[in-house]
Amino acid sequence: MEAEAQWSAAKGADATGSVLNKIDEQHKQMVQRNRQIVASLIRAVLLCARQSIAVPGHRQSKHSSDTDDHVKNGNFVELVHLLEIDSPLLASKLKTMPGNASYM
Repeated sequence: MEAEAQWSAAKGADATGSVLNKIDEQHKQMVQRNRQIVASLIRAVLLCARQSIAVPGHRQSKHSSDTDDHVKNGNFVELVHLLEIDSPLLASKLKTMPGNASYM
């Protein structure tokens, strides 16, 4: 009787997914999203390299805003902002990253 109950519980766990399976699936999804984000950043760097475009701008400031016309972001940063338009995943990730780990 006990073996039958355990077998039934194991079958039910496989159908609904155990906690370990759900954690593993979530981790796989997170890895896939991060790979997509890194791939976008690598494409931006490759474009700059292929076109011999300097990555930093003439006057690059970490605290520049869109309203400052005299302070321009670097070419790479502006290219990443352009990529953010078509990639909400990239945009949301860059907005939520801490300032000391934005890799920009």
